[in-house]
Amino acid sequence: FFISDTLFGTVSNFNQVLISETMQRDAYSFSPAEGLFQGLEKRIIIKRSVLSNRQRFIAVLLHEIAHAISGASDSSRTFEDELTRLLGIFGEKSLSKGILDIFK
Repeated sequence: FFISDTLFGTVSNFNQVLISETMQRDAYSFSPAEGLFQGLEKRIIIKRSVLSNRQRFIAVLLHEIAHAISGASDSSRTFEDELTRLLGIFGEKSLSKGILDIFK
């Protein structure tokens, strides 16, 4: 799995995106997480079932990339700022390719 430097800039906080059949429970909802960033291992893990929905996969991947870049946990201002920044980059790239023409 390759994360483009042109989309996100240099992302050195992770070097792998893995797919898993099972996931550990989320600390907030106590249900299996859809994605997980493991900082010490420098990897993102995505639950396989998430791959069945492209929109959900992209959302979970961006969420975990925001953790990797920010080093912050869910619901923190630092994490939210990074996720917002990534969404802006993703949206801008999509607009430049005409992908978001539905907003015209």
